Amino acid sequence: MFSQIIIVKPTMMNPSLIISEDIFPRLHMLFVNHGCRFGLSFPAYSFKKHGNLGNIVEVLCEDREALAALNLASEFKDIEDVKVLTGINETEDYILFRRVREKSRIEKYAARFKTRNGEAPENLRGFVQKHNKKVFSNAFITVRSASTGQKYNLFVSPAEGKTNKFNAYGLVSD
Repeated sequence: MFSQIIIVKPTMMNPSLIISEDIFPRLHMLFVNHGCRFGLSFPAYSFKKHGNLGNIVEVLCEDREALAALNLASEFKDIEDVKVLTGINETEDYILFRRVREKSRIEKYAARFKTRNGEAPENLRGFVQKHNKKVFSNAFITVRSASTGQKYNLFVSPAEGKTNKFNAYGLVSD
């Protein structure tokens, strides 16, 4: 895999906010326009109580020329707090990330339970709340829908193993 590094310089702003609002939307559009063959890694991801993306984004691709064609240095030159390292390096030391959708599965389960059994019992609500705390401990990227304009959180966590199949967000395809 080849990689290029994007660094969010330390400032008063939260790096995750800069990644969500400035970096991620542009990467998403680049991935859509150049094919979904690019992956993302967050080398400074924190595994503490609540996930944190850190201040480094690593863009990965099996094809050096395809990665160079993204022209990341030019794409992010207008963002003051962002530096793109110009070198494209070969790497085997990276962690891929996947989208976490546990919350929607639990809500679907609760809705199904309510449809089949009438009102959902209190213990089910407690179970859903307890399970959601676990999900919400993952890091997230705030994304704006291109079709509706609404914001939503895209929860991410490290994926197991290595692959070259990515979605338009640069996350491992399910």
